[in-house]
Amino acid sequence: MNVFLKYNEMKTEYKNEEKNKLKFLFIPSLSKNIITRKIITTEKAKIKRFLKIFILIPLF
Repeated sequence: MNVFLKYNEMKTEYKNEEKNKLKFLFIPSLSKNIITRKIITTEKAKIKRFLKIFILIPLF
């Protein structure tokens, strides 16, 4: 019986975590900030990769 109670507690904790994630995504200003941060970091990574290739391969 104890095992079933523990299982139900874990299940409800997981559901609550998922609900909190969804609530966080539906707050417009926060979700926009998260999306823009991801876009900026990916663009920075692309630029760094390009510069590494540009520097490593000498142009003739």
